Amino acid sequence: MQNEFKGLPDCDVALVNMPIVTSQTPSLGLSLLKAELEQRSIASVIHYLNIDFAEKVGLEVLADLETLPTAQLVGDWIFSASLWGEDEARDRQYIEQVLKDQSNEHPHHDNRCISDEMLQRILVCRAQVESFLEECLLKIDWSRYKIVGFTSMFQQHMAALAFAKRLKAAHPEIIIVFGGANCADDMGRAVIENFDFVDAVSLGMAEQVFAEFVSAILQGKTPNSYQDFVIRGNIASWPQAQKSPENMNTVPFPNFDDFFFQRVDQSTLPDERLSMMVETSRGCWWGQKHHCTFCGLNNATMNYRFKSAERAMDEFLYLTERYGQYTSTVAVVDNIIPMDYMRSFLPMLRDSELKLDIFYETKANLKKEHLQLYRDAGLNIIQPGIESFSDRLLKLMKKGITGLQNVQFLKWCREFGVRPVWNYLAGFPGEVAEDHYQQLKWFPLLSHLYPPDVSWIRIDRFSPYHSNPEQYGIKNLRPFSAFEYLYPGLAPEQRARVAYYFIGEYEVAEEMFEYSNQVNDAVNHWKDEFEWSSLFYFDSEELLTIVDDRDCAVQSKYQLSGLARWLYLQCDHIRNLDKLTDEAIELGLSQDAQEVSQSLQELVNNRLMLVDNHKYLALAVSIEYEYFPPQHTWQRAGMALL
Repeated sequence: MQNEFKGLPDCDVALVNMPIVTSQTPSLGLSLLKAELEQRSIASVIHYLNIDFAEKVGLEVLADLETLPTAQLVGDWIFSASLWGEDEARDRQYIEQVLKDQSNEHPHHDNRCISDEMLQRILVCRAQVESFLEECLLKIDWSRYKIVGFTSMFQQHMAALAFAKRLKAAHPEIIIVFGGANCADDMGRAVIENFDFVDAVSLGMAEQVFAEFVSAILQGKTPNSYQDFVIRGNIASWPQAQKSPENMNTVPFPNFDDFFFQRVDQSTLPDERLSMMVETSRGCWWGQKHHCTFCGLNNATMNYRFKSAERAMDEFLYLTERYGQYTSTVAVVDNIIPMDYMRSFLPMLRDSELKLDIFYETKANLKKEHLQLYRDAGLNIIQPGIESFSDRLLKLMKKGITGLQNVQFLKWCREFGVRPVWNYLAGFPGEVAEDHYQQLKWFPLLSHLYPPDVSWIRIDRFSPYHSNPEQYGIKNLRPFSAFEYLYPGLAPEQRARVAYYFIGEYEVAEEMFEYSNQVNDAVNHWKDEFEWSSLFYFDSEELLTIVDDRDCAVQSKYQLSGLARWLYLQCDHIRNLDKLTDEAIELGLSQDAQEVSQSLQELVNNRLMLVDNHKYLALAVSIEYEYFPPQHTWQRAGMALL
């Protein structure tokens, strides 16, 4: 890092990133605030206290905590006693009712107890909180700041509140501001109403209004409540949360100087696997048309807007030049990649010399050339939101895609070496056992494709399930039980205002316990088999050779010619039976529809192809692109390595 990054600036504003959140990436929100202040000639510093906590308890312990169910809110519970005071009886109840009873995570889920070893790690981590907060208070001269802003996302809320309370007690003159996803809309109003040490709250994406607030304070003026920004004392005039800025090109480049200085130059933590954070769009273009029923990622910000390709490219170039010596990994935080980027920004990335390792979220109903473009542009890890292979469940979710399209997407990801991170979801209002039993029949055939994790549906704030529960037959909507132990000092109606995760009552299939266990077992087997499973093909103009090394293989090698070869190549993407028949007859490859149907059925019977609603998809992966099978597969098939 260049010398200009080092040391703390002489400034009046501090921004704080508390645990428990990863220490591998900077806070994009705080980095944007710092940049916005910079444009107004206001210096600020970001204190990454989450890095200090990672040093204190160890990265391994924090990695273990990440494996626990989100709605248990263990990261928040670890800091809860520092906010409310110790209560052994309450802690025992949390351990028994939340950590050891996962039926609280999903009303129809079987109980699975946390291990004693994991519980001990949690308690050891919790025992270090008081000394950590005291160290944070003493090691930094907080009296030099007029304003201290806290970001709160995911499981940072308790730590942020606990430290803000201490900070206000030690330095009552400091103006304390909260913001982040945990303060969106009414959650933010609840924070300022229930915690008197908080002076102002950002209810949304308020980079510009925060800068205006800071500017007014530093000039000795009395600021008013702004759009998306509320101030103690102006409660009567608090505005409703509004949309964030429409023109994304006006958002400044994030400033990560403080992160890399503290994480690399000052920290004793290993500096591998660090990542830059980038935002190229806000909102969701799909959600504008069809809001996925379980998605709570956008509240008043569903309206989709994105940076121009040129603006996005300038940002990637700037960040790579400034921080590329420390990482070539970029995590894009967008809910969904702009489709316009397929013909603008991604070709720019492909043709550049940046050589980045990029993560993006995307839809799965893409064309094959889109996946190739992803690979060429450096999008090596993507989150496609597959969720299911059941057309019925996907329709209930309003995903706008079919199960066969999702399989097609996974196959092309394998061909191009693009890693999809995806979840198999279950426990929906309105699902029936057959929705999952049908999918279980497909799982063995897909063992050569990237497997999912299994998640049970959760009712998140701002999702249609939360906003319109009656429409989905959801009754008795209430916060997850963990919130009772995180906010013991709040009345139930106030806890409901700060909560993001909810539970409700609705009808599900009686066989849920049975098929949930089968799904978990099947996915675990899929993960085990994926490490060595192969189904691939190569074509030599007249002869197509398929090698099958899956557990479900009927035989290890096939050689197709004529009609069968043509059909298999045509079904690289989903094809309709009638159109295949017409084309085969027109090309002189078949005399009638029966011959085409029989040839397709033979491929289906050999588990080389899927059929659904008279639509066919070949499952073998081509070796024409990035995929190459392990050596043992070639040897088992009696072939020499190319």
